[in-house]
Amino acid sequence: MPNDLSNPLNPSMKLLLDECVDVRLKSFIPEHEVRTVQEMRWLGKVNGELLQLTNENGFNVFITTDKKLQYQQNISQYNFAVVILDTPRSTLENLKILIPSLIVLLPNIGTGNVYTVK
Repeated sequence: MPNDLSNPLNPSMKLLLDECVDVRLKSFIPEHEVRTVQEMRWLGKVNGELLQLTNENGFNVFITTDKKLQYQQNISQYNFAVVILDTPRSTLENLKILIPSLIVLLPNIGTGNVYTVK
């Protein structure tokens, strides 16, 4: 599927890390504009409200470790994609291992879809 989230002349995307994702992961994704829920001052927002804020603020991708999110929310209504980082434990060491797969996935994602990186 072609990427409908970013301009082919500027492959940088606007990514939001959920509060359950270690904020230090941001430094391992330098090719993109990465913000955290903490930086946006959205800590404690419930998923529906958080996803609406993500949509309203022009993010291309919402990155989380919450495997239940896709079953609790209708992601297809949003203009961004959700990427679930699936690890046994959400430690920085476990999450860093998934970054190469995430980077390969990003150019191929479409809005309103959920992707899992294992």
